[in-house]
Amino acid sequence: MHRRACLAALLAALPVAEASRPLRAGLIDVPPWGWANPGQLCGAYAEWLVQFGYQLGEDFQLELRPLARVGAELKSGRLDFALMTEQPFLDAHSLGKVTELDVVVLGDVDRGGSVGVLRGVSLPVALQSAMWERVDLQSVRSQVEMLRMGRLQAAVGVRQSFEATVGGAGARELLATARPVETRSVQLWIGTHLLGTTTAAKMRGALKRMQTLISPTQLLEWPSCRPHTTHPTASQSTK
Repeated sequence: MHRRACLAALLAALPVAEASRPLRAGLIDVPPWGWANPGQLCGAYAEWLVQFGYQLGEDFQLELRPLARVGAELKSGRLDFALMTEQPFLDAHSLGKVTELDVVVLGDVDRGGSVGVLRGVSLPVALQSAMWERVDLQSVRSQVEMLRMGRLQAAVGVRQSFEATVGGAGARELLATARPVETRSVQLWIGTHLLGTTTAAKMRGALKRMQTLISPTQLLEWPSCRPHTTHPTASQSTK
């Protein structure tokens, strides 16, 4: 009995062991980085994560989520890893940088007023003032539509996300108002439940190989789609 108690205490003190389930990768539901087609998950981040899986040599499940939910599920351990821009609130561990993205503001940045921002994304320092009222939105499309209807004075986001979303009449005029405000790095994040595990060490090595094989700008040229099954297995979920 004493030996069993000692063994239980020893196991409790060890880092969280690798789960028997496949790893779960979070894919943000923000074009051109991630989106769903029937039977497919698409986007530059989806393609990068599949290529990362080849380097890792592990089966994993790719799960499409709203951006804020990816951060929350990394924290809870529901997701194991994801590509995201750095955010002050993110409770996860970065294994390293993958690329950089320009954050821009659309609209009249001199007036002040309501500024639309994706839920889970921090406002740039330049807009953290009393003249701006933050409005949290679920999608880039909502940002663009509310800006066009005059319900927002400005919208903040990554340039490529606006370019992938804006269409129809007035698209050029709207994009012409874009002003760069800062650059944010896209990093490979893992949940803290993986710290100290062999999985985390393998991921670190796979990231280094990816950084050697794929240039930071190449990621931006990868808005492609993957079927539900790849090798290594990357089953896909949009729950």
